[in-house]
Amino acid sequence: MDAKVEQFYRQIFADLSVSPEEASELVTFYSSLNPPPDKLVWLRATAFRIGCEFLSEDDKDRNVAILRVINAIVHTLEKSCMVPRLPEGNSEFDGDKVGEFSLE
Repeated sequence: MDAKVEQFYRQIFADLSVSPEEASELVTFYSSLNPPPDKLVWLRATAFRIGCEFLSEDDKDRNVAILRVINAIVHTLEKSCMVPRLPEGNSEFDGDKVGEFSLE
């Protein structure tokens, strides 16, 4: 699985952008991969590690584009594979308490 993910990430980084087609391919890739929860951190870290391989010391625009690709990969991973943790206890919003807190 590791080599497959790294190869796929390198293909995405190759053109320094994530098109809508590539975004849908990412969702499909993650769905077919069905990574276990303990592999999610590795998938995110790998996006950063491989993205750093493409960084340039001289080209600021290229580096910004690479950071955008990293962001798109991580965002897609988080939206398609991660489940938000439910808050414990009372999860209702109390606007009065927020108002009181902001006045202090």
